[in-house]
Amino acid sequence: MLSLGFLVTPGNCDAASLVAMLLGATATALLLVRLPGPVLLTFIPAVLLPSWLLCGGLATADIALVASLATAAWRTRNTELMLLNGGVTIAGVVLGALLGGAVSIALAGLPELPARELVAGAGFLAGYWLGETAFVEVVKRQRLRGAAQLPRSNPWANFLLLFPGYVLANLLLARGPVYFVPMLLVLVLALGLIALYLTATTAREAMLSERAHALASAAASGDVPPEMLEERAMELTHELRSPLTSILGYAGLLAKQRRGADPGLEEGYVESIASSSSYMLRLVNNILDLQRLESGSQPIQLRPVHLDRLLAESLAGIQPTADEKGVKTMLAVKPELPPLLTDELLVRRAVDNLLSNAVKYTRPGDEIRLAADREGAGIAISVADTGIGLTREERDRLFERFFRGRRSEARIERGTGLGLAIVREAMAQLDGEVRVESTLGEGSTFTLWLPLPQ
Repeated sequence: MLSLGFLVTPGNCDAASLVAMLLGATATALLLVRLPGPVLLTFIPAVLLPSWLLCGGLATADIALVASLATAAWRTRNTELMLLNGGVTIAGVVLGALLGGAVSIALAGLPELPARELVAGAGFLAGYWLGETAFVEVVKRQRLRGAAQLPRSNPWANFLLLFPGYVLANLLLARGPVYFVPMLLVLVLALGLIALYLTATTAREAMLSERAHALASAAASGDVPPEMLEERAMELTHELRSPLTSILGYAGLLAKQRRGADPGLEEGYVESIASSSSYMLRLVNNILDLQRLESGSQPIQLRPVHLDRLLAESLAGIQPTADEKGVKTMLAVKPELPPLLTDELLVRRAVDNLLSNAVKYTRPGDEIRLAADREGAGIAISVADTGIGLTREERDRLFERFFRGRRSEARIERGTGLGLAIVREAMAQLDGEVRVESTLGEGSTFTLWLPLPQ
């Protein structure tokens, strides 16, 4: 039974749970994301919600205060700013606990169902956002200098954290800190790293767009139009939905399973959680790779590259998966091709992404052909398959971030939707190009063209 009151319920909150909550809240509070303009985004409600559900408002206020003061002390030695950081989190917890408690009382007559606690949790998160927003407005009206440096949550992010917070509370209650801590870190670190990407790309695109002047004006006033962030935030929501649903679903089953009742079943749950966590890690890695490419922060290291060796190694990398799936592979490199003067890691990453896609979207008995030949003043590397092919819409949008085809056969395999965006950026960095030809139901050919040294 979860606690929904404002006061501590001792039966649900032992010392180990409080320590786990405090460490989790402090780690989460450190994951501040700077949005365009002087706005800091925080994910601390990810921990404060399960803390309130389990321990009540007073304990949660204590946890929030210690975590926010510790974070502020790490960021600055300004005493006024430290106190304001503590104040904004306390205001959020107090109003969140009052609103969540009021919702809980209103629903008290209903049967004891998970939905009741979820609705109360939604009330807490809504109240938290209202409380911190009101506190920041008061600070602004008082013209205190620290207003722009106060971390704030986002209502959409809070909504995403509602179900995870509920599951984490149940997991901690049923299994203790051993399962709770790694689950919390997987969730919050993934959200934090992806939000860092959204921050960088949104700021860059906004400054390059016709709204750059509006962004500069908004930054000067301290208010950033939220619509500049919503498109990327919705893309993020879509891509996180599947792995988070899997992770949280199996965590919920783990919480309901009586400890030690069925070790084999528990092992299966943990393996499923690990699989979805691995997908989230690949998503984060792809996002960070794409960010480095787009920002130009990854230095280009030019050196002679012999394609016969590089392509043979790339094909060997996907051979086990192709063999398991019953897909034939072929390597055809034109003899005596001159070496390229290029960045080997970027070329290898592009080829690997194309081969990985080829294996995903081919059927047993299909064939993948990796080839290289002279083409004009450069060399063309092609990855051809006899797989499911592409529709016109898919060809037109293929290199967009997070784009996935809508057809059921295109969604059988899980993908991040970022691999081809990375290929496009890698070719742009190397003064090359990427082309695609495809026939629906018959296969696709992707070609990387790279210039030879003059």
